[in-house]
Amino acid sequence: MISVERDKEDEASIITPEYSRGIEFKPFLIKRNEHGVPYIDGGVVKRSEGRKKRSFEYKDIDVFIHHEILGKVFNLGQSFGYTDLWRSIKAELIK
Repeated sequence: MISVERDKEDEASIITPEYSRGIEFKPFLIKRNEHGVPYIDGGVVKRSEGRKKRSFEYKDIDVFIHHEILGKVFNLGQSFGYTDLWRSIKAELIK
């Protein structure tokens, strides 16, 4: 998953890796030229001072708890669509 953050000062979008399974890339900028065509800018990426940290990060949960929650969700052997799976995981997390 990537994160896209608007940098109004540089009139650009900052692209950063969020969850990359250990294969990260360096953040980069996407700007638009005078004709409105996007291009990748090779400049230095500045992080905004006011960037919000998420209140909950999945990687903060121990791997054993991940297994326990997924075991409970998939205990009946059923399959889920994305929304139903997310709701089931969330329900187990707040119990």
